[in-house]
Amino acid sequence: MTQLNKIQQQFVDAFATDPEVISLIKDIEARPKTTRNHYGDYGAAISKLCQGSKIAAQLLALAFVKAGADYIGVTNGLNVLVLGEPPIMG
Repeated sequence: MTQLNKIQQQFVDAFATDPEVISLIKDIEARPKTTRNHYGDYGAAISKLCQGSKIAAQLLALAFVKAGADYIGVTNGLNVLVLGEPPIMG
């Protein structure tokens, strides 16, 4: 993803500071890892929230990481479960 425009940045910032998103991330991180770095949990959450929009999925992934989610878990969840791409190693 390239540099964000003002509206995209506001979206990411708003989601990254939303108490429900922060709570979701804390809940995911507290669970036992059933997939590497919780990529299954992050992919499922992003998939549900983005409602089929790949751009929204990418922005949500950025917001999750900004809010403290595991970068590798979020990236692999986005790639594998939402975008249909191979996971990154890490």
